[in-house]
Amino acid sequence: MRKIDMAEGSFTRREMIKRAAASALVLPALQGSFSLIDAAAGGANQKKEDSMDQSGISALLKTKKRTGTGGPLPGIPLVIGSYDIKGKANCMTGTYTGTCCGSPPCFMISLRKATYSYGNIMSCKAFTLNLPGRKYAVETDYFGIVSGRDTDKFKDTGLTAIKGEKVNAPIIYEFPVSIECALLHTYELGSHTLFIGEMVNGFADTAFLDADGRPVRGELEALVYWANRYCTIGENVADAFSSGKYLQKK
Repeated sequence: MRKIDMAEGSFTRREMIKRAAASALVLPALQGSFSLIDAAAGGANQKKEDSMDQSGISALLKTKKRTGTGGPLPGIPLVIGSYDIKGKANCMTGTYTGTCCGSPPCFMISLRKATYSYGNIMSCKAFTLNLPGRKYAVETDYFGIVSGRDTDKFKDTGLTAIKGEKVNAPIIYEFPVSIECALLHTYELGSHTLFIGEMVNGFADTAFLDADGRPVRGELEALVYWANRYCTIGENVADAFSSGKYLQKK
């Protein structure tokens, strides 16, 4: 702010007006005016900075391709086991799946109401999750393209359905990992219904476990669903909960 020299010293324009405003009614009004001026100036500077930031962001986003709402994220295909009201074992492949709670251990799956499995799970209040390996990629795909209303998928593929120990749903004997879930919650999301089940039991083939009972990735060759293809999980690139400590502030 510009300074103006006067006999009694050097003052800013604001200081001069304050000294001249002897009235108690005038001074608050003048102070309010200065506040408005300062706010306007600050707002203009902020808009300029925001504009520059947005310009930089836009330049960066030009190096990306917009994918819309169907983001190309990979999923783990799991075969969902259930019984219909007549006790026939059924299964379907789903990729809208995953872990959703640690204690109690819970898993989630999302199904359309039109699927045969939807009615089965609503009726029996249970389902199983069966993890296929590379060996059963074709069967996994088959389970996702035909309906249990029209055929017996276990007879078609020659795989074995075994009733779960703790829930009214079948596990697939030949698959290396199976999880039994008791239905806890359902949520209507839109095109799909979200099922949340509590894990009450699980099985794993000993051939795919090391001496400490942990899965051996290379032996299991679990599948990943990505861009309408089934792939196998690749090499180990980092150890969880340890490699990231390199970036922690000391």
